[in-house]
Amino acid sequence: MLETQLVNFDCEKDLIFQRDDLLPGHSNGVRFTAYKSPEEELVSKIYYSIGGGFILAEGEQRSERNAIATTVPYPFHSAAGLLHFCKKHQQPIWALMLENERIEHSEDDIRGQLFHVWQTIKHCTSRGLQTEGILPGGLEVRRRAPQPYRGLCNRNASDPLVIMDWINLFAIAVNEENAAGGRVVTAPTNGAAGWFLQ
Repeated sequence: MLETQLVNFDCEKDLIFQRDDLLPGHSNGVRFTAYKSPEEELVSKIYYSIGGGFILAEGEQRSERNAIATTVPYPFHSAAGLLHFCKKHQQPIWALMLENERIEHSEDDIRGQLFHVWQTIKHCTSRGLQTEGILPGGLEVRRRAPQPYRGLCNRNASDPLVIMDWINLFAIAVNEENAAGGRVVTAPTNGAAGWFLQ
């Protein structure tokens, strides 16, 4: 067993962003390397985000995930496939997805995880709406969400389009939290929930 000890960790020096060095399996990945000394590498592992909240280590296969996909009551590979099942069985999306999830998890576990995700979404959005300053990365990009947030809080709620302004503002707030390396649920496109919340 490898005993790990973090001694004088310095983000500026010890985190290396190699933006032009693409990993062999996928562009959305990260390599972790541990050194005993600057010259002696102990271990190095590469992990890839493959979508849908799934992470694979380099060399792992998707076979287990694919086997699960074939055993669910409503197997689909596209939005059109999901909508086909909804229409055929006269069920809303959430009901079909709950049945698919029950193959691996109890309903209590599913609902508990969804509540955890919802709490994380709320905290992420709140931080994004209230945190001022410059985003990391060296481009000197100022956070935009706090200023319109203050304006919307004071805006007349009877405006029928105000809901669209709130939705756009939530997207900006979450994107800025993502860019800042904050704890987020959504992908950078606000497109998918992930499970990186432990």
